[in-house]
Amino acid sequence: MKHWNYRVIEFAAGNGEPAWRELREVFYDDSGKPCAYGGMAQLAWSVEEDPDVPNAILERMRAALGKPILYASDFNSDDQAASGTAGVSYSVTIQEDPDSDDLILPLPQSLLDAEDWRVGDRIRFDVLSEGRAVLTNLSKAERLA
Repeated sequence: MKHWNYRVIEFAAGNGEPAWRELREVFYDDSGKPCAYGGMAQLAWSVEEDPDVPNAILERMRAALGKPILYASDFNSDDQAASGTAGVSYSVTIQEDPDSDDLILPLPQSLLDAEDWRVGDRIRFDVLSEGRAVLTNLSKAERLA
């Protein structure tokens, strides 16, 4: 891959659900064509980095809002190396731990394996609309950085 930047990608939900858009990292091949995208963009930086780093990240994100929208359907699923489960959905039922009253979200082992998620990872849970959510593994992003 030649380079990456932030871009807005539109996702079609299907089943009568409205489409939605997300700010994502998009990766380009040697010819400059978008070939893969990663998880939802996040503002994160190391404590050792320059204090201006978050402003630079935000500027790159703002620049993406002025670029043409990309569509998830334009990405070949075979090229989605950044996310082995892109476009896959799962239905799970939230459970309650009877001892602690904690809520448990049982994720399929195939998802955990495909995304290299591990016990103890920090997961961000973003609700997109009723019945839909995006889980982002913050710990994996730190491992890949």
